[in-house]
Amino acid sequence: MWLNEINVSEFSKDPDKLATMVLNYDMKTLWDVNEADGIAKALNVTINEGVKSSELSTRQETYGFNKYTKKPSKSFLMFVWDALHDLTLIILIIRAIISISVRLATEGLARWDI
Repeated sequence: MWLNEINVSEFSKDPDKLATMVLNYDMKTLWDVNEADGIAKALNVTINEGVKSSELSTRQETYGFNKYTKKPSKSFLMFVWDALHDLTLIILIIRAIISISVRLATEGLARWDI
């Protein structure tokens, strides 16, 4: 596989190769490179100690910061809009409209206790 042939300098030039493997859940490639030990060796880190503090700034420039970006929260109306796309809810709304229409056509407004 391509990861067997990659050395540390290639990872620093193109970190997207590792990201692609992770995003695609490419387990075969992970097994081909000796799992976590092979990835650690290719990235020049140790499993027990991690990244050396002297290399931290260069790795942050190469791979970016390990930071979670929080998604913006949805408003209540967005939740309602998403719920209106549910097939079950659409069927129930259509059924209610048909039921009201049939009752109005057969009984009229006068017989409804509103």
